[in-house]
Amino acid sequence: MCAKPVIGIVAKPLSELECPDDIWTEDYVKDEFRDMATTGGCVAIGVLPPFHGARYNGDESAAVLRNNLSAEELADYEQVLGMCDGLVLQGGLSGDYYEYHAVRYALSVNMPIIGICAGFNTLCRAVGCDITSATALGLPPELHNVYSTSYRHEIRVRRGSELFGMFGVDSLAVNSLHTQFLDVRRAQENPEVLVNATVSDVSTSGEPVETVEAFTVPHARYAMGFKWHPELMEKEHQKVAFGPFLSACRG
Repeated sequence: MCAKPVIGIVAKPLSELECPDDIWTEDYVKDEFRDMATTGGCVAIGVLPPFHGARYNGDESAAVLRNNLSAEELADYEQVLGMCDGLVLQGGLSGDYYEYHAVRYALSVNMPIIGICAGFNTLCRAVGCDITSATALGLPPELHNVYSTSYRHEIRVRRGSELFGMFGVDSLAVNSLHTQFLDVRRAQENPEVLVNATVSDVSTSGEPVETVEAFTVPHARYAMGFKWHPELMEKEHQKVAFGPFLSACRG
């Protein structure tokens, strides 16, 4: 029997916000990503932070690019990353350098990678494009931060994009659980970011604001960021959204 591809799901530390008063220090992998990998004919493993003692970075924007790993930790981490045929960057309330390093490693060895929500942010930063807060864009902080599995809003899919090839439609109804954004104008200035889908909103001052909902990295074997959470969408949506990533891992 041929060995199955290994999908590494990069674990994230639980924060005090997510699990208040917990006496344990924990890292998590969402079951939905494990299920996505295993039902897609792959093996799922959790890629733990390489710290000797877990840390939580509550200020994502300020610290993601700052190397807080020792040489030994980097070597240990790359040993684990080297076991993987593809990487999943999960959503969450923060980001840290070890996730950024995982993306840079995957891109350097042409490993397929997919980033969800906060993982979208990390993938974006790893190719040199910055993320903007809702406040900086003049948007209400809770506009796209709806903690619900039933909420949906419309996004526009660009014809000719990877996402259009996957779903074959000009618009999608997706969920929304984030307070940070990739401004379309910033994305279009970066040749390493190919916009696949956008959403249009109106700022508190009445100005139009267009942000990116999905992008790919040109010339990468497979690298895609989703601002929404396809793992919480309907099964058919999950299958379509993750199918090309799994195919790239199997290939």
